[in-house]
Amino acid sequence: MDMQILNESGNPLLRRKEIQLVVKSDVTPSRNDVLNEVCKKFSCKPEVVRIKKISGAFGVKSFEINVEIYETENDKENYSPTIKKKDINLENSLKEKNKPQTEEKTEAE
Repeated sequence: MDMQILNESGNPLLRRKEIQLVVKSDVTPSRNDVLNEVCKKFSCKPEVVRIKKISGAFGVKSFEINVEIYETENDKENYSPTIKKKDINLENSLKEKNKPQTEEKTEAE
């Protein structure tokens, strides 16, 4: 896997490095392969790396990859969006919406 850095910038507010890479490969690289290569190249632990996007065009053997490397695992948990957090918040908000309706019915009876 041939990896080249297109752009590397620091984001001190979110305590991370944002990196754009180009990888030349015959097949779309898996997230695990990209994670291992990024960890080797930037000397970091896999727990602090978030692979945002792997994109490629039909018939082209180069893929653009967006990666974020956080300073600590805690920063990654706090600043990177996850589906689980959104689902939990949605579930809690639905419970809260349903809760007052059930209370009003008991008060009316």
